[in-house]
Amino acid sequence: MNTKIKRDDLIKIVRQNRDVHIAEVLKLREQWRKKMLVMAAKIVEVGPKLRKFPQALQALRNEPVSHTRDFDDAIRMLELTTEDIIDLTPPNFQCLVLNRWNWTDNHVYMNHTYGANNSTGLMGETGEEFEEIPAEINTDFVDGEIVE
Repeated sequence: MNTKIKRDDLIKIVRQNRDVHIAEVLKLREQWRKKMLVMAAKIVEVGPKLRKFPQALQALRNEPVSHTRDFDDAIRMLELTTEDIIDLTPPNFQCLVLNRWNWTDNHVYMNHTYGANNSTGLMGETGEEFEEIPAEINTDFVDGEIVE
């Protein structure tokens, strides 16, 4: 079953979804950067004691990706159409209105990996997991540089 929706209403919804996406990606990227810095500092600190490659570092290999272009393309198509009422197929409705895109599952995974998991994943010689870097180590960034 298709859904009919006013073009201007749909543009507004897609813009709101885009704004939410942009905010999420910016937050995820900052969390990713901080986790990478913590991991790098911890590896330098405990490197000789490591008995295997840190799984947590493997999980952080991909920086969060922005899909803003998908939203921008959809908005531009809607702005250029001559139709006042848009007939959305179920897959289009899921993307444009419900904000469930083909990349959504990966985005949710990254949110979990970079936002919720605070484990270092670094294992010592005896199998114990090392804790996070102490709070004294500054993990703030300015223009991509580490602030000391």
